[in-house]
Amino acid sequence: MKKDEWLPLAGGGAAVIGVLFGGFYYQGTRTDGLATELNRRMDSLNVRMDGLDSRIDGLDSRLTRLEARFDERTSVIDHRLTRIEDRLDKLIADATTPIAVGGQGD
Repeated sequence: MKKDEWLPLAGGGAAVIGVLFGGFYYQGTRTDGLATELNRRMDSLNVRMDGLDSRIDGLDSRLTRLEARFDERTSVIDHRLTRIEDRLDKLIADATTPIAVGGQGD
């Protein structure tokens, strides 16, 4: 082949190689951009999750306080019910006790 015949072939080969490298460069740049965006979003989600952790801790503490109040009030109600049961038992016992009627059997 003569020098004049190699020139178009070399130009075409250079163009193909240029397109391939350009495509690789574009894909690499695009991948880097997507990775940067992904990292930014993950960092943003981590910040949001940290905020949620503090809210969850606050809710847990509030729930603990509510459970303590519930237990306290349940104890008060149990005590009152015990007193009412005792009074009812006494009233029932008094109602079933025979009443002595005066003048009979004297």
